[in-house]
Amino acid sequence: MLPTYLQEVYHLIYPARAFGCRLLANGTELLGYVPHIAPNTWLHTCFAPLPIADVLALEQQVGVALPPALHKFYAYHNGFNIFSCELAIHGLRHNYMRTGDAAWQPFHLRDINCYGRSHIAQTQQLLLSRYRDGSWLYMDLQSEKVYHNSSFSAEPLHEWPDFESMLVSEAQRLTLLFDERGRRY
Repeated sequence: MLPTYLQEVYHLIYPARAFGCRLLANGTELLGYVPHIAPNTWLHTCFAPLPIADVLALEQQVGVALPPALHKFYAYHNGFNIFSCELAIHGLRHNYMRTGDAAWQPFHLRDINCYGRSHIAQTQQLLLSRYRDGSWLYMDLQSEKVYHNSSFSAEPLHEWPDFESMLVSEAQRLTLLFDERGRRY
């Protein structure tokens, strides 16, 4: 059964199907065609589920055991890019092709954690995403709380009790920034 938090997120992003949707052969779903941003651009990208073997490979690449909440999320999606990548939950990138359907890949969780770590991020923090303004979204691996902080300070700008709450809260917040055709207000 689909978790409640994903049902809530789908409720917020699925209206974009009204202006286009495309299901790729690998199971990735593109929602809300937004050519006003760029050709072949979609408001939301919901990547296909990640098999458990790939989740375990991702853990090896990142060098930490992923919290149960991420295991559960990856069973449904190998990451999300929602609201024109305003929020991009990183996953396992299988290739770096730039054309065709194979190009639709999530940002790699390994890259952000192994190569793009901020001087602010600590080893017990798993980076999940980087916002357009340079701020970070990360999970504390002990408490599984999720934090948002600027690239200039270790002081969190926002805190959520868990991954699920963060994803619903951020989807709700971002919904208010876009009109019914995917244009940012």
